[in-house]
Amino acid sequence: MAYNHYTKPPVINEESIDTDAYAPHEQTTRRRLITLTDNTKMTIRNTPAVVRVPNFVAASDPESYYYSLLIQYMPYRNEAELLGEFNSARDAFLANEESLRQTNAYLEIYRERDRQLENAFAQVQAFQILEHAEPMELDHEEEVPYLPMNEDQFLQAKQSMNAGQKEIFTLVTQSIQNQMSGAEERLKILFTGGAGVGKTFLLKLIRDQINRCYAKDAAKLLTNRSCS
Repeated sequence: MAYNHYTKPPVINEESIDTDAYAPHEQTTRRRLITLTDNTKMTIRNTPAVVRVPNFVAASDPESYYYSLLIQYMPYRNEAELLGEFNSARDAFLANEESLRQTNAYLEIYRERDRQLENAFAQVQAFQILEHAEPMELDHEEEVPYLPMNEDQFLQAKQSMNAGQKEIFTLVTQSIQNQMSGAEERLKILFTGGAGVGKTFLLKLIRDQINRCYAKDAAKLLTNRSCS
């Protein structure tokens, strides 16, 4: 931040003159004032300052998240005109993101940080969904307990996937559709990655998708150790 709001100096009276006569005086310099549209004034700071802003997460509060980015990076004279012709802060920001990226090198750094936070938040939410899956009656012949997600949990889990997980999920779904149409080719995928990247979550979600597509319990997971 390079500017400060300007306030007029206090009115000088006889008492203040007497006080100032014995007080140490700081050397002052004349500063250029900038008049705003509401007739208030701002002055250029001698030392730039960093503006502190709240930290919003796009996954939990997208409107505040994108509005905060607009406030920080979009030049404007009247905040009421910040959204322009758009109905949401997200649409307004995405429409201007490319031009902002070209003029502000820091924006991409912050966006990458926020994308990592979004993925982490999505994973936490996804595991919470899986941990609270509704129980159902199991056949005594079933060797591995299987607790399928209900419709709401399944939809929330799909929405919680990151970009890489969505790509694999779509690939598996397309392969299932091809097999149901008579294709003989079978899809083979190797899952790798460190702990906490979401392998177990994605495998459980794919299992539910397979069983939903075939309308029966067609997929089973052996053990979590096999995907660690």
